[in-house]
Amino acid sequence: MKFALADNGINLGVFKIARIMKQAGIIAKVPQKPHHYLSGKQKPNISNELKRQFNPQQVNTHWVGDITYIRHHQGWSYLATVLDLGLQVPKIPLQHALDLSMDTIKKCLWTRLIDFVDALQN
Repeated sequence: MKFALADNGINLGVFKIARIMKQAGIIAKVPQKPHHYLSGKQKPNISNELKRQFNPQQVNTHWVGDITYIRHHQGWSYLATVLDLGLQVPKIPLQHALDLSMDTIKKCLWTRLIDFVDALQN
């Protein structure tokens, strides 16, 4: 709608357009998310070896992993994690985890600020 109005010389923000459409009883038609279907290939039959046993008693018997990507100002970074479920990792309360995260972010920002000030002075 915004682009159609802009083509006719009417420049309004999306929120104002939404408010006017709501007052007029106009409902936007939102396209559905595209579905990606397999091209006739069947999924491989992979057995469930873990069987939801996430707390094994022995080390090096149950390994899990994941790969994810993180978008940032320079592009994409990929993060791969591997975890041995047999290792007993100490549980960190949520507030302590948040404090640790905030402390880490503050230290990073402080380091960047010092680097920036040094660059200005040189």
